[in-house]
Amino acid sequence: SALPAAWADREREAALSAAKFWLDSTADCYDDAAKLLETALAESSDAPPDWLRAAKRHLVLAYAGLNRQDDAQKLLGELAEGKADEVLSLLEGIGVIAV
Repeated sequence: SALPAAWADREREAALSAAKFWLDSTADCYDDAAKLLETALAESSDAPPDWLRAAKRHLVLAYAGLNRQDDAQKLLGELAEGKADEVLSLLEGIGVIAV
């Protein structure tokens, strides 16, 4: 399936919703979620900060599920510059994936 040529709010929200669904549903979809979020982030430099943070949080979880620790740590470092409660929530999510 083709991804959008232009990423507006509607496409970004759809990508985030799909990634959330895949991450919540099955471990078989971590790669799909990661690829979709990577593309959406690459095409969304003008996105609202809240969406960028949410997409990066979910991408950390996808990377953790794929055992891409270096990528997950890099993004986690970027997010650590923000709110501590978000980072703690991410670490809890990673703990669930690791179990």
